[in-house]
Amino acid sequence: MESDPDAVPEQAPAVGIGPPLARLEAELARNRAELARYRELIAALPSIYEGKFGYQRQMLRRELSELMEEQERLRQSVRGALHAAAQQQQLPPAPASAVDRAGDRAATKLPLLRSRQRQLRRRLRRWQGRLRRLNLTSRVSSRLQHLQGSLKRLRLRLLLRRQRLRLRLRQRLRRWQVVLRRQHARRLLALESASR
Repeated sequence: MESDPDAVPEQAPAVGIGPPLARLEAELARNRAELARYRELIAALPSIYEGKFGYQRQMLRRELSELMEEQERLRQSVRGALHAAAQQQQLPPAPASAVDRAGDRAATKLPLLRSRQRQLRRRLRRWQGRLRRLNLTSRVSSRLQHLQGSLKRLRLRLLLRRQRLRLRLRQRLRRWQVVLRRQHARRLLALESASR
């Protein structure tokens, strides 16, 4: 009977083959687990940040609407003051005390407006920082893509490793077959020579 050259004997020793393959498979399993954890994190990030910053976002919207209303009131007062100033140019000059009071009111409102503007700028910077932190999802997704790439590379390495192992086993099997044929031929020759 002729044996199949690609068949591997059941008791063929696999010296130095098992541990690297097992290590690569363990690394593949770890990367898959890490990939699953990152996917879960990416899925949970929007709800986490939405809950965390939802209240602050509402407060900021409310403050922005109040500021817009205040800005509109100030515009109206400036328009009224400009209109009144245009009319006053035609009227005789107002008494000095009324001009002083109007200047005092404007002088007291200006620092308040500037401090309010600084506060809003600080808040805007804080929110911009928070938005930058929200870009964490893009970093996580890039890490996920990196892990997927390394997973593909590991799969290719495993595939190449298996192919090399199969090739080595085939070569060893062929060598064993040649050795066994030679031994069989020697025994036959020995039996023929002994029978003569």
